[in-house]
Amino acid sequence: MARPRKKVDEILLQKLAKLHLSDAVIADCLNISVDTLERRFADKVRTARSIAKGKIAEVLFDEAINKRNMKAIEIICKRHLGYSERIKIDSTSSDGSMKPMVQFYLPQKDE
Repeated sequence: MARPRKKVDEILLQKLAKLHLSDAVIADCLNISVDTLERRFADKVRTARSIAKGKIAEVLFDEAINKRNMKAIEIICKRHLGYSERIKIDSTSSDGSMKPMVQFYLPQKDE
């Protein structure tokens, strides 16, 4: 005869997963093993994390577009538009300062 399944607070599970806590931390908080978490609740954890990522992206987009937050704009450019930032040190600068020059590069298009 199989042992009865342990009851798990699924609302707490979703809250912890939305915080992007590790599986080990979530399992510990729920007093279950990581194996049990992965076996029985992998889909719910993945769904909760995806919902949280969507909300983060929504807030970030609002900050960038509506509030003109430069850090948010930079994150969107790098993460979602494929821009990259490179620091180039020009050791032959005319003023001899060797100040780093930051440049943004557009993503390469596959043609």
